[in-house]
Amino acid sequence: MCVDLLQPAGLAEWRSESHIAAMEHVHRCTSVLRPLIAEGEANGIPLAEKAINDLMDATPAPQQKASLESVQAHVQAHRDAAEGSQLWFADTVNNYIEKLMRSFE
Repeated sequence: MCVDLLQPAGLAEWRSESHIAAMEHVHRCTSVLRPLIAEGEANGIPLAEKAINDLMDATPAPQQKASLESVQAHVQAHRDAAEGSQLWFADTVNNYIEKLMRSFE
């Protein structure tokens, strides 16, 4: 007789669905940020903040920090290839993310 020491299927399924939903929210946020960083226009900052705030609102509290870290890594990748106003924009977005990250300390 074999005893299954794994988690019940329902819990594993919930975790998987939760992870997929979190990644969809991150993808939605980065899809908004990507063209805004490319444009590098100051008037895009409120849209970037809204995208990040929407991510936070849609993400369960235990996953918010990880979601922000994922978005931050995405912004950093674009920042590394940026120059001029794009660099400024990416830094501004990163500063906003850092401000939100401090709430998890």
